[in-house]
Amino acid sequence: MKNKSGATLHRRRFLQAAGMTTGFAVASPLLSLGDAFAAPQSHLRVGLLLPQRSTFTSLPVENVLSGIRLGLRSEPRRGTFGLRAECVSETPTGGYAGLSTAVERLLAEARVDVLVGFFGNIIPEPVLKACERHHTALIVADAGANLAAHRKPHSLVFYNSLNYWQANWALGAWAARQTGQRAALVSSFYESGFDAHNTLRLGFEAEGGEIAAVAISRIHGQPFSFKQMFQDIRQTNPDCILAAQTGRDAGAFLNAYVKSGLHREVPLVSTGFTLDMAQRLHKQSPLPAAVSAVAWDARLATPANPAFLNEFRSFTHREADAFGVLGWEIGRLLGDTHQVTGGRWHDSDRVAAALTSVALHSPRGRIAMDARTQTMRGPVYLCEPGSQGLRELPSVDECADCLSILRTGPRSGWTNSFLIG
Repeated sequence: MKNKSGATLHRRRFLQAAGMTTGFAVASPLLSLGDAFAAPQSHLRVGLLLPQRSTFTSLPVENVLSGIRLGLRSEPRRGTFGLRAECVSETPTGGYAGLSTAVERLLAEARVDVLVGFFGNIIPEPVLKACERHHTALIVADAGANLAAHRKPHSLVFYNSLNYWQANWALGAWAARQTGQRAALVSSFYESGFDAHNTLRLGFEAEGGEIAAVAISRIHGQPFSFKQMFQDIRQTNPDCILAAQTGRDAGAFLNAYVKSGLHREVPLVSTGFTLDMAQRLHKQSPLPAAVSAVAWDARLATPANPAFLNEFRSFTHREADAFGVLGWEIGRLLGDTHQVTGGRWHDSDRVAAALTSVALHSPRGRIAMDARTQTMRGPVYLCEPGSQGLRELPSVDECADCLSILRTGPRSGWTNSFLIG
């Protein structure tokens, strides 16, 4: 992968620059969830393969784990049963050798029934081989920043996703319809390597829009100024600014947008994670007015959302976020699959059939497994400044012609899971 100056950008250097290479360990308490239910196996052992800690990943991963535990405590929609669920965690270090050792400890020594991991589109070979040897399914927690078309399907691997790339496509399409046909696209270096960055642009272009300027902030080794960037953007006369910023760039970008005065002239259309990062890392409030698209928001009026918000707050003493929802869904997915299969987790065909057909009533609405991609898919919503509610946006199917360039074109090489891997 090369930057604009022609210098090679290695994945290792990028991850070091993004601050994603320090250690992370999470406690794994036993969850006693009531009396045993009438099935051959009423005890569920969940193996958690955790990523290493960074400024970006700590809280999202913690919320996913809390959501899993909370989801396992919830009563499945098909009736009540008691389930003793135990979460056993490993944080691999030392590359593939360390990963292989950690997986074997979970599968051979801890004898877990199912694995939950934080991976991108590429599942490391040691994980797949171990799952095959032990006939064990892997559930992947994923923000959904890349299309599933780039990963090799595997009968034992299933994804729960926040559908980030679909949200960005829908947001870009909305911007072209509602703000005008000319946009500047601004992203952080981290965002630029994922499909979600490109689907924001493709959604805008699908509705007849034109990208008049593209800017990527803080490319490794290159000087950068947000002040100069906004001066350049002003010269292109855009109808809106499409923004996808992560980490420290999120707050810096929003501050510079206000200081430039463009917030009074050009509307900001921003990914949900840009605003979330600004609040999470920079405690920036109030934020400049921006329209965004998300998979979940606390304001959603779905039947399951109010109870989830209260339960998550009581369980963790924190406010819920989308990653907490992602984990809660995985917990429910595990509980439902346990009931449907009678706890026979190592019957691969039975487990695959249950997971392929699963659907849940989540805090974000109804979500269901897409059998083609083995990925949970749900609605995406438009968030507008000052609005008390959200409205669902039309999205796009992964097989649509407008996404063919992403399925067949050159790849950036970003293979880590967005924000949580």
